[in-house]
Amino acid sequence: MIDEAPPIQTETFDRPDPAWVAQLRDTPTGFLVDAMGVSGALDFRMSPAVAEQYAFCGVALTCHTGPADNLALIHALEAVQPGDVIVACTDGYTGCAVTGDLVLGMARNRGAVGFVTDGCVRDLAGIRQVGLPAWSMGVTPNSPHRSGPGTVGHPVIVAGVHV
Repeated sequence: MIDEAPPIQTETFDRPDPAWVAQLRDTPTGFLVDAMGVSGALDFRMSPAVAEQYAFCGVALTCHTGPADNLALIHALEAVQPGDVIVACTDGYTGCAVTGDLVLGMARNRGAVGFVTDGCVRDLAGIRQVGLPAWSMGVTPNSPHRSGPGTVGHPVIVAGVHV
């Protein structure tokens, strides 16, 4: 039993006008990288969990879960607004998944349009049914803990990119 809840530091931020985001929706990723000074793409090892569910465009809602934990990700669900992409930083930990189909389904129901993590995901059959594009460093059936601490809405570094 937890006597005192672990701290999850949450920072709110202003999101850009949805019309601006919509203008980027069909822009090839390479064009965006070039416009950002020829860098900004995630590590080449990142890939979609479900090959045919790869494309999305939205505003990054960051969370830092740390290794083997997803309490901050659960807290991030409360902050999701329609059009958000949840970006979960695990510090590159791949010993267990940070999420699976249940949490991704909740994210989709809140309006998220994508999920990105430098960790792993699980439950591929369920993720396929949820239909939320999920990019990760890999897939593993191992489950995370929910113990914290963590952050939501703070800057993170995921797959070599400051978000």
